[in-house]
Amino acid sequence: MPVTGDIAELPLPDLLEMMRHRSGKLQLLQTQQISEMQLHFTPGYLCGFMIDKHIIRSESQVVDKLVTVTKNPIGRFVYTPAHASSLMGSVRIGVDRLALIIVSQVDEISVNRQQLSPPHRIFRLQRSENGADFEDAQLAEFFHGSVNLLKCGISAEKLASIERISTEQVQLYLYKLSLLGLVGPARRDDLWAQLDAVLQSKSTPLKLTDESRPAAVRARRTLRIPSPTGWKPNRTATGDEATNDQRQISRLLELAAEEAAKKQRVAGR
Repeated sequence: MPVTGDIAELPLPDLLEMMRHRSGKLQLLQTQQISEMQLHFTPGYLCGFMIDKHIIRSESQVVDKLVTVTKNPIGRFVYTPAHASSLMGSVRIGVDRLALIIVSQVDEISVNRQQLSPPHRIFRLQRSENGADFEDAQLAEFFHGSVNLLKCGISAEKLASIERISTEQVQLYLYKLSLLGLVGPARRDDLWAQLDAVLQSKSTPLKLTDESRPAAVRARRTLRIPSPTGWKPNRTATGDEATNDQRQISRLLELAAEEAAKKQRVAGR
């Protein structure tokens, strides 16, 4: 017989403890970022993981999604006992080890919260990963999966919505990457220059779609940005004005970079 309940009343660490010696399927429904996650367990191990029917094989992605559920205990769970022969085998992670990693990451976010940049701040790639010492496998996977977006400039809140994990997780990753010198806050004038290059260049790998290009042109006119040839950035904007400009510029660049990131993910499957 299935067991159901609210995640708020039985948080994920308690659910994992319940699953330690069981075999079956655990569904997490209507969580903050994802409508359905399905976890398959054999005694002592998480052996399968799906997001909206898509099989996940990366341990880092599993951990990221479950940290989000732990930090934001929203939604319902349904546990259905099942024989091992009916379960998928996309991952193999010890339940005790998984619970320890999740709790450690949640604690790490809490400890470093005062060091995290605002969620709307735009970060850009500062250098290639050559020479970077990735001791954290999850940080390395996050970086490799986000590098195209970081080349253009993106905020933690936007990146979180794309990766479907919590904003604070992304803020922590960006903080760690900044300590490695791989990313840093984007300067407003650099973002304008990048947008201008996308608008006028025929060789740039980042292309605005037919839908987003008119929006970019309109935004440039609305904000009174000069034409591509010989334009000079407005260096007088400060405070909220500069921040709003930065957000609009970054959003236009994100439209181009998101498509590149999607193609990269499809190619990697």
